[in-house]
Amino acid sequence: MKIISGALKGRTIVPTQYNNYQPTTGRMKEAIFSILSSGQFINTLTNKPILKEAITIDLFGGSGALTFEAISRGASKGIIIENNFHNSRTLESNAKRLGIQTQIQVIKCNATNLPSPPISTTQKCSIAFIDPPYNKNLILESVLALSIKDWLAPSALLVIESHEKEQYNLGSNYTLIFSRQYRKAILNIYRYSMLEAKK
Repeated sequence: MKIISGALKGRTIVPTQYNNYQPTTGRMKEAIFSILSSGQFINTLTNKPILKEAITIDLFGGSGALTFEAISRGASKGIIIENNFHNSRTLESNAKRLGIQTQIQVIKCNATNLPSPPISTTQKCSIAFIDPPYNKNLILESVLALSIKDWLAPSALLVIESHEKEQYNLGSNYTLIFSRQYRKAILNIYRYSMLEAKK
């Protein structure tokens, strides 16, 4: 598994031997970062392209491919949520091997039961990657956890991959701004508004 573009272009992510996750396909990863790098999305706090110096969170870490790609393309920090001990160790090992261990934080927990963020309130996450196992009804629960624990910056983007048959409704705090189908997978991007967010 290789990083597509940026400072780490061509570098390899070593997969874990305990592969119990659903990896994001190369085509989907390329689609996600083509959209995020297109210039159409701006971080409203910094007025910079959304990936530039972003803090990202990946709720279903797996291989860490989305986080490592984001760092390669200019994100300043990536937080990876992973509930499997062996996968967590592999993520930390890959970050060290790529020389970005100071930019990666792996938190071993369940995506639907997040702790409070270990970062200041002025440095919340501007991009959340949400790619859970298909048809397990985990999307809404994990998004609620992000909101309740106050992980998201104002106008943060939620990048969600789901199966075409999976239905969910995030509510009025989230505005769908991009949607496209790739075979049986749906890529939706939402903009978060904290005006009515739960505390």
